[in-house]
Amino acid sequence: MQDYSVRNIRRSDQAALCAIANYYIENSYASFHPVPADKKYFEGLIKMTQKHAFLALEHEGRLAGYAFLSALKPSKLFDKAARVGIFLHPDSTGKGLGAVLMDALIEKANGLGLENLISSIASRNEPSLKFHTAQGFVECGRLQKVGRKFGRYFDEVLMQKTL
Repeated sequence: MQDYSVRNIRRSDQAALCAIANYYIENSYASFHPVPADKKYFEGLIKMTQKHAFLALEHEGRLAGYAFLSALKPSKLFDKAARVGIFLHPDSTGKGLGAVLMDALIEKANGLGLENLISSIASRNEPSLKFHTAQGFVECGRLQKVGRKFGRYFDEVLMQKTL
């Protein structure tokens, strides 16, 4: 693998991050966001992740992906669990970089005293389901036909990793 680094997200990453997000919004089931990502989307991610983690992955001199941990629910009763999300630039998939980001998120989660990571994945997003399974996540729930994208229904698959 080439050189890479994981760091906290910067405001200067906004354009590159939105470009990655928009690829998945427009072309796949990986994103549940219904409209193109913009400054408001980016600011929402910053706010959502402020108590947990919002990471950037640089690879070969550019933003190759981003990852986040955010509150699972707005209640202290759920403060040992977090939602996890990882998005890679389409040219950066299949290189082990998703695992690099997941390792960084797990390190942050351990530092925050988290015990469980939860990912919400569209049933039509086979690459993400396979990735999370390879990272030790297990399916813990499924909401059938709750989403619709590209004219097709999909299930919301909940996957969990206990730390």
